[in-house]
Amino acid sequence: MSEPSVHSPASLERLRRQARALVKGVRAGDPQALARVRALLPRFGPDSPFLLSDAQFVIARERGFASWPRMKSALESAPSEDAPVPAAGERKEPAPPAERQPASPSLPISQTAVRARTGRGWDDWLALLDAAGAARRSHKEIVAIVSTHGADPWWGQMVAVGYEQARGLRVPNQSCAGHYQVSVTRTIAAPVEAVFAAWTDEALRARWLPGAPLAIRKATPAKSVRITWNEGGSVEVNLYPAGDQKCRCSAQHNKLADASLVEPMRGHWSAALDRLKSLLEAARP
Repeated sequence: MSEPSVHSPASLERLRRQARALVKGVRAGDPQALARVRALLPRFGPDSPFLLSDAQFVIARERGFASWPRMKSALESAPSEDAPVPAAGERKEPAPPAERQPASPSLPISQTAVRARTGRGWDDWLALLDAAGAARRSHKEIVAIVSTHGADPWWGQMVAVGYEQARGLRVPNQSCAGHYQVSVTRTIAAPVEAVFAAWTDEALRARWLPGAPLAIRKATPAKSVRITWNEGGSVEVNLYPAGDQKCRCSAQHNKLADASLVEPMRGHWSAALDRLKSLLEAARP
């Protein structure tokens, strides 16, 4: 399925205005605006915050694009009406897909690391996922495709995110729904059960994450914790056994209000997980 056609880079500013108008409409309770949002963001509810990034996602999806970044890229690369048309003899054949869509230099994991842990490099993964039609699939579906080719759950997520960034489905630190997010991971020399307890036991958590403005919504023993961050957004904690009584702990802070919060929250969670790692590893016999 090809991307919808676009007409003029000037259209981008018009679409930005439409996104801002949609935000105003939703916040004012306009029924038509609310219906548009609910049709494309089923998770949206009466108490859900509605950000400009949400509106941009809706605008892009209404026009058949997977995301705002992908639509923006298409608009910005659209030829102007004044562009000279080459003579017939000067026309070039379209480049093959592999040339038109090179691996992005901003992929989240290095080529060496992804090949060592999954058996495939980025070029292999991009080609495989393109052939599977991943550009038209949800993030969860892309992870499932990667998993069927031998990647463990954590690497499945990393490869899926890298693919989405390389294909313009999201920009770095942006979710497929348009929100900003940041993820920090540490491998801790402690059993998964001990790491889970450090998150869910309030007294233990206070030793490495004191005064945190959080409420645990759901906790799946030795697997995951879902948290509401009362100062904005939510946190997903995922725990993966890493062999020999080790655990890979990933904390992802979702729904950050804008890109300016990414690096401060990265620093916050990096320091927090370092404290958690030190606490648990010091307690080992």
